Amino acid sequence: MPRMPIKPGRGLHPGNQNAVKGILQKAMSLHNSGDLASAARAYQQILSLAPNHFDATHLLAVVMAQLGNQKRARELFTSALALHPGHAEVHFNKGTMEKAAGKLAAAVSDFSRAIEAAPDHAGALNNRSLTLQAMHRFDEAFSDSDRLTDLASGDPTVWNNRATLLHDMMRLDEALACFNKAIRLKPDYVEALNNRGNVLKDLHRFDKAIADYDSASAINPDFAGAHFNKSIALLLLGDYENGWRLWEWRWQQPRLTSPKRNFEQPLWLGDSDIAGRTILLHSEQGLGDTIQSIRYVPMVSDLGARVVVEAPASLHPLLAALPGIDQLVGKDGTLPAFDLHCPLMSLPLAFGTTVETIPASTPYLTISPDMVALWSKRLGTSVKPRVALAWRGNPKNSYDHSRSARLADISPYLSPRFDWLCLHHDLTDPERELAASIDHLKTPLDGDTGFEDAVALCAISDLVVTVDTSFAHIAGALARTSLTMLPFTPDWRWMMDRSDSPWYPAMTLFRQDKARDWGQVMQDVAAELHRRFGN
Repeated sequence: MPRMPIKPGRGLHPGNQNAVKGILQKAMSLHNSGDLASAARAYQQILSLAPNHFDATHLLAVVMAQLGNQKRARELFTSALALHPGHAEVHFNKGTMEKAAGKLAAAVSDFSRAIEAAPDHAGALNNRSLTLQAMHRFDEAFSDSDRLTDLASGDPTVWNNRATLLHDMMRLDEALACFNKAIRLKPDYVEALNNRGNVLKDLHRFDKAIADYDSASAINPDFAGAHFNKSIALLLLGDYENGWRLWEWRWQQPRLTSPKRNFEQPLWLGDSDIAGRTILLHSEQGLGDTIQSIRYVPMVSDLGARVVVEAPASLHPLLAALPGIDQLVGKDGTLPAFDLHCPLMSLPLAFGTTVETIPASTPYLTISPDMVALWSKRLGTSVKPRVALAWRGNPKNSYDHSRSARLADISPYLSPRFDWLCLHHDLTDPERELAASIDHLKTPLDGDTGFEDAVALCAISDLVVTVDTSFAHIAGALARTSLTMLPFTPDWRWMMDRSDSPWYPAMTLFRQDKARDWGQVMQDVAAELHRRFGN
């Protein structure tokens, strides 16, 4: 967690003894300088002399939190609150720790206690707003943001945070106005420039978005977010030559779902001869990313390398027959010896991929005939066309709030002229209740079935209808006819203003208009199904 600066006189009650006073001043100085281990020893020394010393207990809790010892920090925060019940700074610092640890409900509770004790505590209001935003409790977060703008209207970070909240709420014009205000207050505010670029991208003002990313990079060339977000904009626009190069900045992004792998072996990006050498190709991010990029494995093998692929175990049945893989290992498996490595999603850069040179021959994945036979027998024959259906992705994906629909939004468009097969095995109670009320929507998967079972349903269906999730890539890699539903601003791989995908020839894309309404998309999908299958 970030270092919490200690300010003399703010919530502190120095002991009467001169010795304790001197140690406390030294400890605070060490703490503020970042020498946490020495500060901890000094605070411990005070507690050995005065076990109920509030300041030493509180500040040692802060140090323990900063050192990552959350269990000990919680014990000390509890002790500090026993000595000084309801102390705003203790609750604020404990909330900061809980937020950094991902314990969002606990963080909200602590920030709320801090605000009860100090209603104008800007730090607690700001952090509670950010935490509620992360929990998608947008209305509550916005209420805190309103209070902050009254308390600190001249603080550019207040306007930047408000704007990011408005962006998440898809109130884009209001978000843009708040970012403008933040930048007027602080013209070199790289985070606000980068964030404004993201709003402009979602408004499809790509030239202005790229200009903001470039401005942020000019101010701080090491600011990864601007380079990474520019890569997304360029890839969306089909500028693969420049987009792939900047895409490598993803490893500096704190929110990337896959950490950078720090191997001793060198990274290969197509810049050296690999004939006769062993290369590790390792998966990253989601299942869809692996499925999309695994197509490059035969090309790597054709360069004369021995290819080791590290991928999630759930994909191994699909990857086992892919030409070019010499050894397949799981994400938690022991890696064999290798000479070089490359993340799978860096292979488009390694091969200089352009829109025109995407290796788009499909199918390149296959599913076990036994699994197909199992599910064909289990479901029996159908007199109606079968359509496999997926309406949501992984909620942990930062893009999920845009790409996922709700069953309640799309169910009115599920025609009874088709047998719809749900591809989700983890239905929520409301989804299961709604699905049970729709006779023509079957839910054959449950907690005892795996990803390969869902793939089999795609394989035996006449067509796949899905949002942008791994099933879109599965359908494409299996060369199954698929209709993929996209948000107004899609992920980079689907590009802009086209109904086909250069990555998957059997796929048709259906895009939201600026109203961002899934009902409109499902109307278009229903019309396409009618065109293909008639009455």
